[in-house]
Amino acid sequence: MYPIAGIFGTPIEDLAAAEALIRRAKAIGYAGVAVMHPAHVAIAKAVYRPTAEERAYFTGLLAAFEAAEKTGAGAVRYQGAMVDYAMLALAREVLAEEG
Repeated sequence: MYPIAGIFGTPIEDLAAAEALIRRAKAIGYAGVAVMHPAHVAIAKAVYRPTAEERAYFTGLLAAFEAAEKTGAGAVRYQGAMVDYAMLALAREVLAEEG
């Protein structure tokens, strides 16, 4: 359900390479990474921390869905996309990561 990438095979001190691999893992859909050295942990946390834009998007999505539910709708159009109950878990998860 939450695939984790392994970031191995780069020199420990090559933080730029570690960051590039971590960013690539996130870009292709990995939910997190296992790193080979404690120096890479801060990089992974920074890459996977929700951005201000992501937090704003999911905050708005939850508000739009809450308003739709009050009218009896089980789905809502939000920023050009159809959003239904399946998206709520992700929105709540992303916002909880900052808490």
